[in-house]
Formats: sequence, structure tokens, C-alpha cells
Amino acid sequence: MTPLQIILSLLAALFVLLTARMALPKIALASFPGKVRSRFLEPAQTQASLSRSPALQEQVKKLSELGFETLGIKVEAPPFSRNRYFEFNLASTDLQTFASIVLHPSGKPLGTYLFTPFEDGGMIFTRSYPAYPEIEAPGVSIHSVLGGNFDTMLANHLNRVEQNKLQGRQPYPSFDQPARLRATHAFYVSPFTINRFKLLFSYEALLFSLALLLLALAIWSILFSL
Repeated sequence: MTPLQIILSLLAALFVLLTARMALPKIALASFPGKVRSRFLEPAQTQASLSRSPALQEQVKKLSELGFETLGIKVEAPPFSRNRYFEFNLASTDLQTFASIVLHPSGKPLGTYLFTPFEDGGMIFTRSYPAYPEIEAPGVSIHSVLGGNFDTMLANHLNRVEQNKLQGRQPYPSFDQPARLRATHAFYVSPFTINRFKLLFSYEALLFSLALLLLALAIWSILFSL
């Protein structure tokens, strides 16, 4: 074993550590999407966030006028990730729909989506922003309705909900905080919502794989020289 082999092994190990920080959250999300943890903040925290953002207050007011009631701010924590994702959540039992306002870490609203989960794992998902591709499959309908008009967005959403109910699918019986957390889990484990292939073969994951390979070669070189 030479000093050069030791140095190369240490550099390879450092490379693994650096790339793991970027790659493991994506690999874990692709491999274990059901491990995403979600919870609601305390009511006082929700109210404090609302009071700091006039833009959020305006959106909550518009959704309230459509029949939605505040559930609170939901925070999601993907596995192996230090990132946290926040949403201001509302719900309407009469409309059988959740409404969520995606929040920037500063509390600024970034976009809104409507979400009706079905008991069989299906869902109707309508967002106000372009993101992933739209999907239309048995029991799953994911569309974008751009323009920021909540009335148009809700009408589009409810029309697709009714179409699926006519096919025998049943929305959740309740639309409260526990049901919202259950729906979050159902969203992540659905085969239609997480692009597992893209995550597993992302730049970060491939770089991590290369780092592991280099470390394995460095260790093999040391063992072979003994």
C-alpha cells in the first residue's frame, strides 16, 4: 500500500460524501416515496404566517369565498433531505376537494392546486402552474389550468371529479387534517405522480454512482497490493 493509494482512497471517500448529500434525497424519494413525512403546524404558526403575507391573505380569501375552510399549514419532509416544503391547506367537504397554496420559504404564495383523492388510490389534481406533464389515466387526472382564475380552475376540477364518480369512484368521506395527511401519502405512492426513473438517473444520482465506483476501485487497489 503506497501513500498515493491512501490519498486517492481518501479523495474518493470525500467525493462519495459530497455527492451523497445531493443524490440520496432523490434516490430515497424514488425508492421509498411513502417515507415522505408530513404534518400540520400549530394554529398559531399558521396564523403568524398568514398575517405576514398580504398576497397569501388575498388567495385564502378568494378560496374561502368558493366554500373552502382553512386546515392550516402542512409541512412535508422527504427522506434524507434537509429541505422542507410548506403549503397553506384548505378544504371543502361539500365540494369534496382540498385546496393547497404552495409557499416559498419566505411565506410568499407560489401557486395553487386542487386535489380530490379517491378511496381506491385515484385522484383528480388541478394546478394553476405548469409543472410536470398532464396525465389522464383510469382514476387519475392531473391537469394544469393557467391564468389564476380560481372559479375556472374549480369548475374544471369538479367536472372531472363528477366524471369519475359516475364511474363508481368514491372520494374520501371526510376532508379534515388527518384526511389531508392520508391524501399526501397517497399522492406520493401513486405510480403517476413521482417520476422514479428521472430521479434514479438524475445527474446527482449518476455522479454519486461514479463516486462509489471510484471508491470501490481505490479500495480494491489497496487490497490487491497487500
